[in-house]
Amino acid sequence: MPFKRGHNRNASQSSLSSLLGPDGLLVPILQAEVTEVTMRSDRLPAKTYAVYTIAVRSRDARGVDEGEKRVYRRYSEFHMLNEVISYQFPDLAKLTFPSKKTFGNTQKEVLEKRKVMLHNYLQVGFFLGR
Repeated sequence: MPFKRGHNRNASQSSLSSLLGPDGLLVPILQAEVTEVTMRSDRLPAKTYAVYTIAVRSRDARGVDEGEKRVYRRYSEFHMLNEVISYQFPDLAKLTFPSKKTFGNTQKEVLEKRKVMLHNYLQVGFFLGR
């Protein structure tokens, strides 16, 4: 989703000039969307866990689409990322992150809610990182 510039500057004044499309809208260089959650299990011992699919699209500095890649991550990897971000950037520790759940964390409702929350977490993180 493109963002409008907050004020008028010419291209030589803006450090974001290479990120602006021809219509003056900010072109995101990196976009991520949590698209699905699936259940997987280890072979031995049989342990079931959720894997989240993240579709990542990138653009070069001219705004040319470089395609989409799919990344697969478990909740624990998102949690570790959140811990690192919170430690290195204390102001970002306030971002909403889905809590750990000891029981019922493989129930469909829990997984879908987490998927939405993880997606929102990535969107806010990307927006703040600009």
